Amino acid sequence: DAPIDSKKVELLSEITHEVNNSLAIILTSIKVISKVLSKENIQRAELINNNFKDIENTVTRITNFLIEHRSQAKSMPINSSTINVSDLLNDLKNAFILTFKDYNIDFVIEVNEEIEGFKINSLGTTLYQCLFNLINNSFYELRNLPNNKNKNITINCKKNDSSLLIDITDNGNGIPKELTEKIFEKNFTSKGNEGSGLGLFLVKKYITLNNGEISLDTNYKKGAKFSIKLPLMTEKPSILCVDDDHMILETLKDAFHDEFNIILTTDARTALEIFKSQNIEVVISDNIMPNITGLELYALMKKEKENLHFILYSGHSLDKKTYDQLDKKSFQFFKKSESKKLLTSIYDIFDK
Repeated sequence: DAPIDSKKVELLSEITHEVNNSLAIILTSIKVISKVLSKENIQRAELINNNFKDIENTVTRITNFLIEHRSQAKSMPINSSTINVSDLLNDLKNAFILTFKDYNIDFVIEVNEEIEGFKINSLGTTLYQCLFNLINNSFYELRNLPNNKNKNITINCKKNDSSLLIDITDNGNGIPKELTEKIFEKNFTSKGNEGSGLGLFLVKKYITLNNGEISLDTNYKKGAKFSIKLPLMTEKPSILCVDDDHMILETLKDAFHDEFNIILTTDARTALEIFKSQNIEVVISDNIMPNITGLELYALMKKEKENLHFILYSGHSLDKKTYDQLDKKSFQFFKKSESKKLLTSIYDIFDK
C-alpha cells in the first residue's frame, strides 16, 4: 500500500469538521420547515422562506470552504475579501436563532454603535467559520441543561483604536482549569467521541491567518468567555514583520505603527500565507528561523510578487557571495545593530 500523506489526512480532517458544522445548519432549517408544513400554517410562509434562504446561504459557504481547501492543497493563495461587520453578525444570528429557540437559549448580539458600517478583511469564509465554531461550542454546553434554567450566549463587539474586539460568552459549566492550557492544541477535545479535536485548533489557526488574536478569559467564572481581536480595515500601507523573537517584533511595531499597518508573525509559513492573500508593501524578516529561513522566504515571496520590497533583518552577517547574487531592487540586508539604517530605508521606500 502507498504511504498515507499526513498533510492530506490533516486537510481532510479539517474539511470534514467544517462541512459537518455547516450541514448541521441545513438539517436544523429542514426540521423547522417540516414542523411548519405539518401544521399547514400558511401564515408562517415568511419563516419557511427564511429557512430556504439559510439553506441556500449555507450550501454556498460549504462550496466556498471546499474551494479554499482545494486551493490550499494546490499551494494556491486563498482570496481575501472585505466583510461588513454587521452583515457577518446578522449571518451568524440567522444561522442559530431557530435552533436556539427550540432549546430556550437566549442569543444576544451587543454591538457598539460606532461599529456600524465598519469592515474587516477575511481569508475566504474563515472568520465566519471561527465565530460559528465558538458559538456552536457554547450551544453544545447549554443544550442539555434543563429548559427552566436561564441559558445565554452573548456576542459583544466594540472598537478599540484600529481593532475590532469580539467577546463570545455563555453561562454554561465553563472550561475546567486543568484543561485551559490545552484547548487550542490539535486533537484535544473535551467532548469525548462527539469531538474531533479540531474545532478550537482551527479557530486559532484561522484567527492567526487573519492577523488576529484569540484568548480564553480564565478569570471569567460565569461560564466560558473567548476574546478575539481583529484589525479593522485601514488606509495605511502594510508592513509584514517576521521574527521568532517576540521582543524584536514588538520593537518593530513600536517603531512603525503610527504610520503603517504592522502585521506580526513568528512563523515564516504563516507569513507566506499572509503575503499571498494581502496587499503587503514591505516585508521585514529575520534569517535564522525554524522551518524556513529568511532567504528561503524571500525566494518564495519573489515567485509570488516580482516587485516586492524584502528586508532581511538579522543578527548574523550575510556572506558577500550570497548577497551579490540577490536582486538589489527587491532585497536589502541590515544587521540588527543597524536599526537606524532600517528606519531610513523604510521611509525611503514609501517616499519614492
